[in-house]
Amino acid sequence: MRNRVAQAGSLVAVLLVWAAISALVGRNIIPTPLDVGPELGEIVSTGRFVGPLTESLTRTFIGFAVGFAVGLAIGIATAKVKWFAVATGPLMNIVLFAPTLVVIFLGIAIIGTNLISIAVITCIAVAPNVAIYMRDVMRDFDPDLTAMADSFRASAGQRIKDLYLPYLIPSILAAARIGFSMSWKVIMLAEVFGFAGGLGFQIRINYGIYNLTALLAWLAVFVIALLLIEQLIRGTERAIVRWQP
Repeated sequence: MRNRVAQAGSLVAVLLVWAAISALVGRNIIPTPLDVGPELGEIVSTGRFVGPLTESLTRTFIGFAVGFAVGLAIGIATAKVKWFAVATGPLMNIVLFAPTLVVIFLGIAIIGTNLISIAVITCIAVAPNVAIYMRDVMRDFDPDLTAMADSFRASAGQRIKDLYLPYLIPSILAAARIGFSMSWKVIMLAEVFGFAGGLGFQIRINYGIYNLTALLAWLAVFVIALLLIEQLIRGTERAIVRWQP
């Protein structure tokens, strides 16, 4: 209950700061929450958000699935295979620090505005972060547990089921939550700068006609959707981890 109150208080604080900034610079420059609220209500009540949200979510899930799978595989491989870690280290650093906007522009220019481009762009943005996180988690794995498995001559299947999965599942779920949030933001930027359809496309259209009220309303749809999805992922994470032995 206390956490809910704190979250509500932080939301109220954001709205108050927003209203104060709007009053300071002028409503014609930054619309107030009272200006954006009716526009947001109209978008939600008429269901206009469904199509763009569905497009953005579809792209996000595709990009996230590719980026997370690649990052998970690379992270485990770099932790367990020394030569692979040495060989991929410089490349990982280059990709990790590559500006996301540059990656998006290059992906659109080279591959085009299609699902393959989405998969590549999101993979480049998400996979290195997931890989580094999982690499560090694997390196912290207690070697005594591996020695115990060796002494009992445990099979590969038993090691995965009884050692690695119970240890890795909480970290995998945390990495998935982080990776999905990153994927959502990358897709938003990709839609703003080149893809047709989606929430980012709506923001781009309203920016082009300088309709800041509608722009902020669509941005609010993006933020609300992200918060709801993150809470869903957190709830799923808690439910799964609770049942781990």
